[in-house]
Amino acid sequence: HQRGNQRQAIPYYEEYLAISPDDPSNVQVLFNLGHAYDELGDHSRAAEYYLAANRPRPPPPPGIDWQGAWWRELGPYIRERLHEWRFGDTSSAKSP
Repeated sequence: HQRGNQRQAIPYYEEYLAISPDDPSNVQVLFNLGHAYDELGDHSRAAEYYLAANRPRPPPPPGIDWQGAWWRELGPYIRERLHEWRFGDTSSAKSP
């Protein structure tokens, strides 16, 4: 739509929203849709998209907890695997 092709851009933006409804970049897509409709003179529809772009969103999911219990359990696991690899000892390996 930045090149003045609002009518062409709108279906692509709507398709993106349908495919990726939870993508954080949807705010920008909603704003772009509002701008495209505004440029085409459909101010009521533009207002809907502008309001949707400004609607509060839930916070993003937390990142990796590098301090969690999994980190403390990783060391012994790696030591066991190295021991098996170096000495061919599979006694500590879990059988299927």
